[in-house]
Amino acid sequence: MVKVYFWRVTYSGTVEEPEEVRRKKPEEATRCQWELTFEDPPFFRSFSSSEEEVVSRYDRLIRELIREQELKSATWVSRNKRLGAFTWFKWVDVKKVPVALRRIYERLNLTEEEKEMYEKGVMKVPLIPHFRVDDYSVEKALEPIEIAPPPPVGILERLRAWILRLMGRPYKPPITITTAQDRYRFSIYRPPFDRTDLIAEWEGDFVHDL
Repeated sequence: MVKVYFWRVTYSGTVEEPEEVRRKKPEEATRCQWELTFEDPPFFRSFSSSEEEVVSRYDRLIRELIREQELKSATWVSRNKRLGAFTWFKWVDVKKVPVALRRIYERLNLTEEEKEMYEKGVMKVPLIPHFRVDDYSVEKALEPIEIAPPPPVGILERLRAWILRLMGRPYKPPITITTAQDRYRFSIYRPPFDRTDLIAEWEGDFVHDL
């Protein structure tokens, strides 16, 4: 048997403006903040038994997940049917915009200007920001549980399969868990960074090796 550990993982940082609109370096205190968390059951599951090992194994993958949220922030639709988590945008020829995004745009609560421009073949497309990582934390959320170990690999397992088939018996690999699908929450805040200053929030699934 092997142990699966449950970790509460949080990454956070600063929202940096898209290069297209970056005029001068703003004060850090005025910039929006973001947070990626695995803080609800089943948390972040792993065979790793220490905080250091969790960071060593998953830091690169989680940072890739954060980069995916940059694009998500530009395609996110608010409750009042506005596109994008921020107000940075550019006007783009409709023919250059993916059909899927155009279909979303057509269902939005557009202003009169946006409607007129769309009729002329131009649409308002959100710019993609950069989410800078400033901090992260990993802490144990629950006591570990034991599960069946990953299936054996190598010549011994192949020999076992060959012998069973030679005897006319079916070969069934051990049923084990080697990956996890954990739920994350991504939040964007404006200063002073509490729940009342929430700009946008969404959830998603993160599939990774245990």
